[in-house]
Formats: sequence, structure tokens, C-alpha cells
Amino acid sequence: MESLPRHQNYKIHFDNWFSSPFLAEILLKHGFHSISTLRINRAKGLTFPLGDKAFSKQQRGCYELMVNKESNLTVVRWKDSKAVNLLSSFVGVDPIDSCLRYSKVENKRVAMTCPKIVLDYNMFM
Repeated sequence: MESLPRHQNYKIHFDNWFSSPFLAEILLKHGFHSISTLRINRAKGLTFPLGDKAFSKQQRGCYELMVNKESNLTVVRWKDSKAVNLLSSFVGVDPIDSCLRYSKVENKRVAMTCPKIVLDYNMFM
């Protein structure tokens, strides 16, 4: 990334192997926006309102949102077949859209709510 010009609205997408709020803050300071999946154990002090057990009982498509106004980072936990955590410095949950996911119960693809951060990550990753 050293060869890329800074503050030119570049958006970097990566998976949870490299992801952390600390890295997202550094990238943002250098003028690069980012979106990634996140391992929650790398986000010290981050706790969602619903606990893990309560969130796992929610229906597919529900989500929780946390925004750090100091660092301008958004963390979203979205329920697909299991919880998916996403971290971004440029996109949040709005606008809420729908996406198709396979349902074993109904044996077909069904529409479910999907935050913008999930759609962007899936589109470019």
C-alpha cells in the first residue's frame, strides 16, 4: 500500500485474519477506508448489548450495531446461520436491504434483512 496515494478515497477489504480496530484506525489516519470481518477477541472492551447466548437465539437477519465516535469505526454483528462480525470505517447498516440465504427448514432460498455493511463486504471481498 505504500505505492498508493493517500487520502484518495481508497477502500480496502480484508478478512478477519488481519482485521483489528487498531489496524482500521491506522489505515484511516493514512487516508484509507476499510471494511473487514472481525474476530471479537481482537476488539478489547467491545461488548454488544445482547450477550452471545441471547444473540444466537435471535432469528436470521437481526443485527446489533456499535459506533465509536472518536475513531469513526462501526462494528456490526449480524445473524446469518451464525453470528458474523464486521468492522468498517466508511459504511454502517443503513440502508437496510434484503438478501437471499438458503434455509434448510424450508429447503429453498429465502429473503432476509441485510445491513449495507454486509452487502458491501460480500460484493467486494
